[in-house]
Amino acid sequence: MPDGIRWVGLDVHARESMIAVFDQATGEVQTRRVVGRPHELVPLLREILRPARVVYEAGPTGFGLARRAQAAGIELGVCAPGKTERPPADRVKTDKRDAIRLARLLAAGELTLVTIPTVEREQLRDLVRCREDIRADVI
Repeated sequence: MPDGIRWVGLDVHARESMIAVFDQATGEVQTRRVVGRPHELVPLLREILRPARVVYEAGPTGFGLARRAQAAGIELGVCAPGKTERPPADRVKTDKRDAIRLARLLAAGELTLVTIPTVEREQLRDLVRCREDIRADVI
C-alpha cells in the first residue's frame, strides 16, 4: 500500500450522509456530515486528495452514487452489508461510527465488494421484486 492513500467510508442515506476519511500517512480520521441526496456527494469526493479509495454499503439508496462517482473518475466500491463483520458487543450504531468503520475495514482489505449493476439490470431486478411482492399479496 502506498503511503498517503486516503481511505474513505460513506454512510449514505436518502437525505444526509456521513463521510469519514482515514489518512494512512498521518493516521488521522476526519468526518463530515453532508445534508443532501447521495449524488450530491460526488463534488465533495472530488475534493479529497488523491490517491483515495471510497466505499459505501449497498442499501436502499441503490447504485446511482457509485455510477456517478465512477463517471467522474473516482474509485468507488460498494460493499455487501451482510458480509461486513461487526463485533457482537458493537450494539451502538451511529452514522459517524459506521463511516469510520467502513474506511478502516477498506484500508485493512476486509470488505467484500459487490458488482455495480447497469441501470437496465437494476431496473429489471426492481421489476422482478415488485412482481414477487404483488404475487405474495395475491396469495
